Amino acid sequence: MITLENISQKLPFDIYIIKRGIDLVKYSSFQLITPFTQFDQSNTLYIGQLGTLSSIECTAIEIGLLLQDGNMPEIDSQSIEIALFSCTIQECFQAVQNIFYEQAIVGQCVFELYESLSCNEGLQRLAEIGKKYLGNPVAISDASYVLLANSGQEENDLVWGDTIANGRTSSNLISKFHLEGLVETLMNTEGPVFLDMGIAKKRHRILSKVIIDGKLTAICGVIESIRTIKKSDLDLMQVLSDAVAIELQKMKYSVKDDKNISSLLIDILESKVYMEKTLEERLKYLHWRPKKYFNVVILKKNESINMMKDFIKRSLESFSFFSKAFEWEDNMVILINYNNEEFSKISSEITILLKEQIKESAGISKTFSRLLQLPGYYNQAVSAHYWGSALNRNDCLYCYQDYYIYHLLGSSRKEIDIEGMRDERLMKLIEYDKKNKTEYFNTLYVFLSSKSSVSKAADKLFIHRNTMAQRIKRICEIVDIDLSSNQDIVNIMLTYKILELIG
Repeated sequence: MITLENISQKLPFDIYIIKRGIDLVKYSSFQLITPFTQFDQSNTLYIGQLGTLSSIECTAIEIGLLLQDGNMPEIDSQSIEIALFSCTIQECFQAVQNIFYEQAIVGQCVFELYESLSCNEGLQRLAEIGKKYLGNPVAISDASYVLLANSGQEENDLVWGDTIANGRTSSNLISKFHLEGLVETLMNTEGPVFLDMGIAKKRHRILSKVIIDGKLTAICGVIESIRTIKKSDLDLMQVLSDAVAIELQKMKYSVKDDKNISSLLIDILESKVYMEKTLEERLKYLHWRPKKYFNVVILKKNESINMMKDFIKRSLESFSFFSKAFEWEDNMVILINYNNEEFSKISSEITILLKEQIKESAGISKTFSRLLQLPGYYNQAVSAHYWGSALNRNDCLYCYQDYYIYHLLGSSRKEIDIEGMRDERLMKLIEYDKKNKTEYFNTLYVFLSSKSSVSKAADKLFIHRNTMAQRIKRICEIVDIDLSSNQDIVNIMLTYKILELIG
């Protein structure tokens, strides 16, 4: 059954609802008004012009009148809805007839889908039924873009064909989805979405999300191949998505995060597990024997991360190291666990994922070896992301090793006047640069950052090494610095960090 509001949304022209009944009327049939019409069939929409109204003025049954503009009657009945149209009666009747026909098709589709559900025929059968009624190829994937079922190969579309052949959507294609805003559009739209731009410009698509327990669990898609996609296909995609949701719940499909290891890690972060003996018992129960080294990576949760979290988890699991991703506080947390892999290799793999596919930044802790140290190293990753984002927006992976001095100074700021900790010799060098229009302040920083190597510093500044040596000698004369003294070097580098911190 269908409401007048639904009909209004589907018509190719506007109608004006000028009177509504006390209760929302749902229509199961429609009729053309003739001189012999009795208006005695409940839940019927009557279309046309009215001559005499005496036979329906006091009716108690629920009906609707869809009347040609200028034929507005005066009716007191609270059970009658009235709307006006301005096209010809024939055009209106034909359009309404098409809507009821399409509604009947949706009803048949619903019957077949639910019959399949009751017979436990599975997702593949649902995809086949979807293709039968939509007239185009159908695919069903989970939230991490792994293919669960499809109605068959589509030879004329490389993207569709690649997904069917490989059993999952490629990482490059997923990145393109996000860049074109397709995923965001899908998530922010209540029902199925018709796509005709970007990757769907030549071959239109409809995507429909499957939500279970408030989480994106699967995506149903249809591609324009055999016939042109129609507006009514949106209704068919919705009932298909509803059936897929039921089937996934019947299958006890994993829509929740892996609660086992994830819940242990959250318990450690919340200090519910803090003794080695308790930890050992939990590890035995989980049959998890951690490897030797750990690092913590955090990504700040935002709309983009929320939409891609299943993809992020799946991508990390395909790397050369073990990882477990879960959500805590306002972050997506990834625990990395490995034996012999070099940290540089791990950070390189994560950087490529962040830069080329996720398009987001992350913080990573220093390496640790005891799982109960997780809370402290989680804080390191959070701090690395905070200071890295503030001081160096061009990077995508911020290592705590590079930012711990800012964490230390930032934490001390509440209790100590860190400006008073500056080495005044460096401040003297700043004043000298201002008066003489030199760049000794930057030259000294590059030299110390190059581990006091004249050759490396000269290469970075694109000057001759002899010129570099002369500048360093002059700097030492101006500010009385002994660059063979470790204490002087520490004081000067600490001042550089303080100046960067306070701006």
